[in-house]
Amino acid sequence: MTSDQSVERTFSIGGTVTTYSSQFAPQIFKTVSNRLLDVNKWHRLSDSLLPAFKVVDGEGTPISRIVREHDWIRIEPTSSELDSDDFLRIESLEYQSDPESESEVLTIGVSRTSKPFYNVLGHARLLVNDAVTTFRVFRKGLNITAELLNNVSSEPDANKKPVLGVHRIQWRSFINGILNDLKV
Repeated sequence: MTSDQSVERTFSIGGTVTTYSSQFAPQIFKTVSNRLLDVNKWHRLSDSLLPAFKVVDGEGTPISRIVREHDWIRIEPTSSELDSDDFLRIESLEYQSDPESESEVLTIGVSRTSKPFYNVLGHARLLVNDAVTTFRVFRKGLNITAELLNNVSSEPDANKKPVLGVHRIQWRSFINGILNDLKV
């Protein structure tokens, strides 16, 4: 491998909770899934260190609802590291259920973009600068797991680079937050 080449590898941040009853596991999965889909409240979760994220329409106007495929999310700037043109785009959103194996999964694919509102100005281009990052919540029996999966480069300092514009410690706090304080 030459010094120009980099190798990508996947890292994950995740956590699991175990319910005490198969009766409550689907309800707890639903609670965790709803927390993942309610992007506007991510920063309010217990333990979350995330900056505010806002679901916005194609003109940048805030929307008060859970995310859908192809939605835009604005990362509210909290420091000079994040500028006002940092956005995420929901590339995919999928739910699958298998009652026989007592499992279900919600998967959201997200990419970071800059200045997504060029289409309002008549330009049909997006400035994508990160690969798709996956958020996933799944239930298998009594276990509910939440995780973030991301490809990273083996370049020097790749582990220090923000993921989707936010540092790993903040994503860890978010994963902990969606699994915290679960009540049926």
